[in-house]
Amino acid sequence: MSAAEADSYSRATLLIGPYRAGKTRRLIAKALEQKAAQPLSDVVIVVPSARYANLLRRRITETLEQMPPAQRPAGIFGLKIQPFYDICRAILQPGGQEYRLLPEELRTVLMKSIVTDLDARQQLPALKPIADYQGTLASLLELIDEFERAGKSPDEIIALLERSAASDSLYSELALTYQAYWRQCSKMRLHDQKQVAMRARELLHGSNQRETPATGAFTQPSPFDLDLPRQTESNDRPLEAPPPTEAVSKYQCPPVLYDLLIFDGFDRISHLQAQIIAGLASHARSTFVSFDYVPESPTPLEILPANQRLGQSDSDYLWKKSSYNELTACLNSTIELVGWPKRPQPQIECFSALDRFMEMREIARRCKEALQIRQVNPADILVIARSIDSYAGAVESAFDEAGIDFFIEGSIKVSSLAQWHFIKRLLCLPLEDFRRREVIDILRSPYFNLEVLALKPDAPSPLDAKTY
Repeated sequence: MSAAEADSYSRATLLIGPYRAGKTRRLIAKALEQKAAQPLSDVVIVVPSARYANLLRRRITETLEQMPPAQRPAGIFGLKIQPFYDICRAILQPGGQEYRLLPEELRTVLMKSIVTDLDARQQLPALKPIADYQGTLASLLELIDEFERAGKSPDEIIALLERSAASDSLYSELALTYQAYWRQCSKMRLHDQKQVAMRARELLHGSNQRETPATGAFTQPSPFDLDLPRQTESNDRPLEAPPPTEAVSKYQCPPVLYDLLIFDGFDRISHLQAQIIAGLASHARSTFVSFDYVPESPTPLEILPANQRLGQSDSDYLWKKSSYNELTACLNSTIELVGWPKRPQPQIECFSALDRFMEMREIARRCKEALQIRQVNPADILVIARSIDSYAGAVESAFDEAGIDFFIEGSIKVSSLAQWHFIKRLLCLPLEDFRRREVIDILRSPYFNLEVLALKPDAPSPLDAKTY
């Protein structure tokens, strides 16, 4: 492939615009047009999750049903809709490297063993006082996720800290924990999704190399390679080396993997994701990326030069600016603005708090002020948290204290439902030889229908008294 062809393959069209501006509809039409013109062409739509993939399939079906019968194709063959991490694994499979994913529920157990092991070696003096606190392990895993989303290996993080932090600082302990996490994953021959994505990034960029913190260039071999010699831990106990295997880097991606490549549905784009998108674009004849983002005062449907940064973000989309910058920095793209409505600028105010509880107390105070002084309709107040699980306790405490009725919208575990606990206790009665106390509690439960046993509602009380 010539240099001119390679440059044309690496180019992408970045569609940006407000929510529900028609970007997805336009990309669906583009995909159907490609399949109508070339039925056997490889068209892949990459989405953030399996749930969004199902939604997109329904939208494509609805689009086909709404087409005039004369223009409607008999069927669509070979149109693939893949979640982001699935396509990362698909990239590695032709190279003979299939990775077993680390189950999400096992990560907490793994982190617990890592912290316990490092603490026993007295390598976590700063973390030791909070090592047993509820939430410490979850916070460490969140930090590891952030490192991996940034595309940084433990060695790169440690190298950065060696230039900016003391060796006995808390930051160094966090980096050491990150390094131990990667080593333990390697020992168990398991990899989390982001580690697999990092391997896919290396393969797409044509070498077994990593991005350096200083220049962003791929110059150094990756410490994550399974066929590299392993380092020795601080107690001189060598880590187990994995069995000999052919390095992924020995497999090279073909020049063209896709005729049309589309990315849609991503709310955020991490540094790692942006690099993989750029790598995939270099192996596609045509690439389109859709992203909800609004620059300040744009001209509708304006076509901008490649890699030209737009001005300050519209305040509604300020939190997306870093993702937009990642895309424009990594992609050799033409930016196309889609569907710009003129609307008043909302008022945005930022504040900081010491912790989540203080943060939610301030939000509850502002909500109460809006309700009592400005007479705002309660149905018009929406509080959005990054994670319901992380903020649920703080929300309940703050809003109960403020005397504000509220409702948390989010999925809950079946095991947290009272009905589930009742069924579990009922099924466990034979295993516990129908213990008296358990039987009485089951009979008194509001979920037990006493009429089925021809008993009155007050029957459990005299039965309890007679059998005591």
